Amino acid sequence: MMGTTLLDTLKSRFRPIEGSVPHTLMDMVHEFGSGEAALLYSCLFVPRFVEIDGSVLINLDSSNLNETFRAAKSESKLSVSEIEASFNFLELPYIFSDRSATFEELRLLAAQIREAWECHLRAKYPTRRFAVNVVGADVTGEDIGIQFNEQRD
Repeated sequence: MMGTTLLDTLKSRFRPIEGSVPHTLMDMVHEFGSGEAALLYSCLFVPRFVEIDGSVLINLDSSNLNETFRAAKSESKLSVSEIEASFNFLELPYIFSDRSATFEELRLLAAQIREAWECHLRAKYPTRRFAVNVVGADVTGEDIGIQFNEQRD
C-alpha cells in the first residue's frame, strides 16, 4: 500500500452515503468532516512554538518545559540540536486513544504534519533553518513520528 494517496486512503476508510461519490479531498471534508474535529486537530498542524535559551521548542502544554529543557541542556552530553530533536518529537500512534490507524494512514498523517510544521516554522522564524523529519522505527523503536531541530552552521 506504500505510495497510496491521501484521497485513496480516506476513500478506503470512509464509506460515502449511497448516491454520493466523493472525487476530491474537499468532497471528503464536506461529507465526513466537522468544524469541531478540524478545530480539535488544528493543534497538530499549527502547534505552539516557544523559544527557550535560543532553542525553538514545540509546546505541547508542558507547564515545566523551561525547567525540563534547561536541565537537559546542563546535564546532557548531547548537542543542542540533538536535545532539541528529542524535545520536538511527536510519536503519532500514542497521541490518540483510538489506535486503529494503519501504518500507511499514520505515514500520510506524518507527511501532512511535517509539511505544516515546516511552513509554520519558516513563517514564524524566517531567518532560521529547521530540519523537520518523519522518523520511523529506526528512531522510535517501532512507530512513526515527527521531529524537528534547528540547523546551525
